[in-house]
Amino acid sequence: MVQGEVLEVDRDFAKVIIKHHALVGLGMPAMTMAFSVPDTAVLDSLQAGAHIKFLAQIAPHGLAIAKIELVRD
Repeated sequence: MVQGEVLEVDRDFAKVIIKHHALVGLGMPAMTMAFSVPDTAVLDSLQAGAHIKFLAQIAPHGLAIAKIELVRD
């Protein structure tokens, strides 16, 4: 799982924009990007500024969140 910070939640399009650490398994450096969220119920627990751990997977139109957990401070 990789850590990141939610910058924006787009419930209309079931996407989140995350500033994340490197996605080593996918060969991606740390960056900010949009991820689709197939399980839209997850969007209700997210808001800008939330710190998360997540698994990303390759989806037909980009990357999708496969699993997500809120990180409690």
